[in-house]
Amino acid sequence: MFSSLLAAACVLVSASQTAIAQFVPTPQNFTHKTGYAGIPVRYKQVPTGICELDPKVKSFTGYADVAENQHIFFWFFEARNQDPTNAPLTVWINGGPGSSSMIGLWQELGPCGVDSNGNVYNNPYSWSNASNMLFIDQPVQVGFSYSEAIPGYQDPSSNQIVQLPSAECPDYAADWGCATYSYPNYTLTASSTDDAAPNFWKTLQGFMGAFPQYSREEFIFTTESYGGHYGPIFNEYIETQNAKNITGAKNISLGAVLIGNGWYDRALAEVQFWKQSNHLVTGPKIWEQLRRAHIDLRGVERVRAIPTPTAFIMEDRRGHQRTLMEQGPMDGVPAKARPRPWLAEYSWVHLTTADPDFQLRLLSESHARGLRAAADPAQEVHYRWDRGRLRKLLSGVEVLFGNRSEIGRVAELLAVRGPEALLSRVPLIVRTEGAGGVTAYARNGTVHVPSVRPRRVRSVVGAGDSFRGGFYAAWFEGEVLRGCLTAGARAATRWMEGAR
Repeated sequence: MFSSLLAAACVLVSASQTAIAQFVPTPQNFTHKTGYAGIPVRYKQVPTGICELDPKVKSFTGYADVAENQHIFFWFFEARNQDPTNAPLTVWINGGPGSSSMIGLWQELGPCGVDSNGNVYNNPYSWSNASNMLFIDQPVQVGFSYSEAIPGYQDPSSNQIVQLPSAECPDYAADWGCATYSYPNYTLTASSTDDAAPNFWKTLQGFMGAFPQYSREEFIFTTESYGGHYGPIFNEYIETQNAKNITGAKNISLGAVLIGNGWYDRALAEVQFWKQSNHLVTGPKIWEQLRRAHIDLRGVERVRAIPTPTAFIMEDRRGHQRTLMEQGPMDGVPAKARPRPWLAEYSWVHLTTADPDFQLRLLSESHARGLRAAADPAQEVHYRWDRGRLRKLLSGVEVLFGNRSEIGRVAELLAVRGPEALLSRVPLIVRTEGAGGVTAYARNGTVHVPSVRPRRVRSVVGAGDSFRGGFYAAWFEGEVLRGCLTAGARAATRWMEGAR
C-alpha cells in the first residue's frame, strides 16, 4: 500500500511486450525556501498545459522536506475566478489509508483530467474555480511522496520492491517493472493515523511559509473515505500544536471540513454497506451483532433499486452542524403505509427524520395504541416541515428535541419568540448546545447542564444520537430531569472519545 512509484514510474509495455524501464533522474533547478516551523520547501512553477490550461492561473508543485528521508509532495493551484491572494485555501487529501491525492486532482475535483487519447482536458467544475487548492500526497511513500528514491523492480512472487545496484535493468528483471521507487522502509512512514498527523502539519507549515501570498489564518480541510479518520485526528493535532505557541510556527485554524463518504466507524460502516447491498442474508455476522445489541429488526425491509438513506453532515470550526438528508425509501412513503401491529409492544415512540406525513400517521397510530411520543425532526425542520404539519406534530408529543438552530427554526415557523414560548404547545423542550451543554425548558422551570469535556475527540458525528440514548436510559429509570440531561451529556462525550 505504501510502496508507490516516485514520478509516473509505471511500467510501459509495447506491442511486442518488451518492457521499458522507467528510471527517473533526480529533479533539478528547484526554488528553495524555508517555511514556518523551519520546514524546508523546494518547488517549481508548473508550465501551462501540464494540468491547468489557463495561462493566467499559476500552479506550483514540490516537496516539503519534513524530516530526513521524508519528503511530502504537494501540488498547488491558484483560484481561477477570484484574486488568488484573497481566495480561501482548500486542502485536499485522498483516503485509503495510502491513497494518492492525485486521484482527487486528476479524476475528481482538480482543474484537469486526461482523456482516452492521453490528452489533458479542462475540468469546468474544478474546485479551483472558487478556491486556491492544495493537493497533498501523504503519508511518506504514498503517491509522489517518498523516503529515498531508489532503482528497483517488483518481485512477482512477493510483490515487494527489490533494490537494484544502479539505474540499469538486468535481463532477469526486464518484465518485473524496473523503475524508480520510494525505498519501502516502514520506519520512514506512518504506522497509524496519529503518526501521520505531524507530517501533515509540517507540510502546511512549510507551504504557508514558502508561499506567504497564499497563506491563511484558517484553511478548509477536504477529504473522502478514510478521511473520516484523517479529519478529526489531523485537525485535533493542529489545534494541539497551536496551543503550544511554537516559536516560528504559524497558528492554523480549521475553517471548515468536508468529508465525502467518510469511513468513521467500522461497525457502522459495515451495517451501512450491508444495507446498501440489499441482501439481508449476506451479512449474518452483522445481523447477529444487531440482535445482540437488542435492536428490534422486525421493521427492517429490503427495498431494491432505491438509493439507501444518506446524510450529508457539514460542520464549521465552532462545531455548528447542518445536515441534509436523502431519505431513499423513506422519502416517499406510500400514503396507505401504516405502522406494524407490534408497535403496541412499546411505551414510547421517538419520531425523527422521514416523510412528515408518514410521521404524523405514525404519531396517530401510536396514540391509538396508547404510546407516548417525542419529536426530533432534526435538520429536516429547516426544509421539510411546514407550519401546519409542525403544529400537528407538537400537539401530539410530550418532548421536543433539537439543537439551537433547530429549536430556533421551530419557533420561527410557529411565529413565536424563543423556546419558552413553545411550551404552550409541548411540555418539555430539550435543546443541545454543543460545547455549551444542554438546556431543558419545562413548564415548571429551566434546567441547564454543562457539557462534559471529552479528553479526546475522535468524531462528533453521532454525538446527538448518543445524547438521546443516554437521556432515555435515565428517563426510563425514573431519574429527575437534571439526571437525564447529565446522563445524555456523558453518553455523548463517551461517543466523541471513541467508546463504543
